[in-house]
Amino acid sequence: MRIALHQVTTGPNLSANAALVGAEIARAAAAGAVLACFPEAVNILRGHQPDLRESMPAEGACPVLARASEAARAHRIHVHLGSILVRTRSGKMVNRSYLLGPDGSEIATYDKIHLFDADLDDGSRPESELFECGNETVVVETPFGRLGMTICFDLRFSHLFVALAEAGAEIILVPSSFSTVTGPVHWLPLLQARAIETGCYVVAAAQCGAHEPPLVTHGESVAISPWGEVLCKAGKSPAMLLFDADLEKVGEARRRIPTLALRRPVTVRQIGQRADAA
Repeated sequence: MRIALHQVTTGPNLSANAALVGAEIARAAAAGAVLACFPEAVNILRGHQPDLRESMPAEGACPVLARASEAARAHRIHVHLGSILVRTRSGKMVNRSYLLGPDGSEIATYDKIHLFDADLDDGSRPESELFECGNETVVVETPFGRLGMTICFDLRFSHLFVALAEAGAEIILVPSSFSTVTGPVHWLPLLQARAIETGCYVVAAAQCGAHEPPLVTHGESVAISPWGEVLCKAGKSPAMLLFDADLEKVGEARRRIPTLALRRPVTVRQIGQRADAA
């Protein structure tokens, strides 16, 4: 079962981004992949939030989604649009992941639950100023395994990944546009931890490089085995990675270290009180 990860540098031009996604899907299919995985915000990225707000397409008029659907159908391949940034019919703005079937149809969507409201002193604005968060995620049954859907900052919330694994996920998708501030230290350890604690494959397609100024993203798209091994890893430039997943490895990892089965409820007993809390 071959899976492709597409590392790209998305810019402000929707038409150009749509053409790139279409070409990458064709490339993945030619390489024998059954699933093509793209990063977060694969339809549009802008250097400043007000510009992004003005440029964000309506969900039903996003050329990247339309082109991905056409390419999935033409090449008979599943496509995971890591996320696209869109305005819904109700007028709200969402960071929404799409899984498309080989007929181009929409199988599942997921709206990012944990919005990036960190303070990195890099000029970035809280995501919650622009997007509405989701309130549920999804596990999708496919011919090549059960997929759990997350987006970028979700990576820091281990309970979400455990919930996906307990709901049957064997492969967890983590499309990202990770910061260059945190990426060198946090990116790979967090991905490996999520794979190890769930016994799942973790597949993380990432944005990379210099986008519209001043935006720069970390790159280093990677696939992690259920045992925590790095199966393939990109650098800082656009690339397509391929790896072959074997779902027997999921069962093997969970048999060897059955953390999901051994989880127990925890009660925390507090003793004493800090002086500044009195």
